Amino acid sequence: MADAAKSSFPYWRAAAFGVGLTSLLTGVALMESGIDAGRILLTVGLPIAAVSLIALAVPRRPPPAPPLETAERRLSAVLARVGTHIGLEIEVDRISGRYKERQVEATIDPPDGPIRARALVVRPLDLGLTAQRGRPPGDARPAVRVGNEEFDTAYCVLCDEPERAPQIFTERMRELLMSVDAQLDDSGVRVIAPGCEAHGLHDALRFAVKLTYELDRASNRARCAEPLVEAREAWLAFAQEHKLASADTPLAIWGQMGRIAVSAISVRDSFQHFHFEVTASFATPLGRGLELKPASSAKQFDRSGDPIGHPAFDKVFVLKARDPQDAPRLLGPESRNALLALRDTGLQLRGNDTGLWAWVGLNRAEPHRVPQGLTRMAQIAERIMHNAERFPPNF
Repeated sequence: MADAAKSSFPYWRAAAFGVGLTSLLTGVALMESGIDAGRILLTVGLPIAAVSLIALAVPRRPPPAPPLETAERRLSAVLARVGTHIGLEIEVDRISGRYKERQVEATIDPPDGPIRARALVVRPLDLGLTAQRGRPPGDARPAVRVGNEEFDTAYCVLCDEPERAPQIFTERMRELLMSVDAQLDDSGVRVIAPGCEAHGLHDALRFAVKLTYELDRASNRARCAEPLVEAREAWLAFAQEHKLASADTPLAIWGQMGRIAVSAISVRDSFQHFHFEVTASFATPLGRGLELKPASSAKQFDRSGDPIGHPAFDKVFVLKARDPQDAPRLLGPESRNALLALRDTGLQLRGNDTGLWAWVGLNRAEPHRVPQGLTRMAQIAERIMHNAERFPPNF
């Protein structure tokens, strides 16, 4: 402290005051001796002494203190350090990306935590699952007991069909959950950990990923949702015929049909309500700027794409490509008629350079709707790929 005070003392002001005072006194002495040069020293020394004396009397403003590190900056630095280390995208208040084959994200609550790390399962489940410490507000479903007293006391589990939940909470899953504060749902896992340090953030992300691995494994043992039982039989028969993989929870089939990668999966909308998402993906992206979407219901057709001269198709679809000539060449008359027929069966279709995608609601009276639609979508996608190879781009 003494050194700091000494270094801040205004020596230049004291020196100026000394020079001015000396000049003043010398001038007075010379004037009394009758030497005219004293008048000059008086004229110079008086203002120097006066100004320097005032400068000494006025307190010096301390230099501005270095800015303190804010909580936001500190937490951003922690997120950036971990994100850089494991290869995630870095934003001001979060990190996200692929880690250990899972989509993850993490945040830290200011000023000192907690850490919130989330990891997603490979395919979102269709259980209507919620599991956390303490009951979530606003959910009237009865709590499910999984048969382990310690776990049932610590965690509240909710599920559309209570008998499906115990198949998810294996001994290994319960052991992992009891060691941490976690929240499970159909899409993945969130781990909440105290603190705001880099090692804690990394550990939380790793633990969240570990839980998603176990959730994926455990879901393989869970039976199919009751509203999907009829669809399951049709899907399994279709999967066996075409050598596709399948799962019961969520109800799904996926694999290759020729050069086209196909998949169909059940998606829970609300309690006991589902729809299906169906995809047929090209072997490689076309790179043609292809876009297929429903026409606007407010207009005869969406003017963002020019009509291609097929009145029935132009009425319900917008089709365009980077080269306007590409649109009708990639989707010829046969493909357009097939898309119209699929739409009449209830499939809501879209497409782009990566493939075709459709949404269709559950109708228990038509269990074959998805397998039949997937077959037609794969055929259309194969035909589009063939046309793309047959007609090279003009740009």
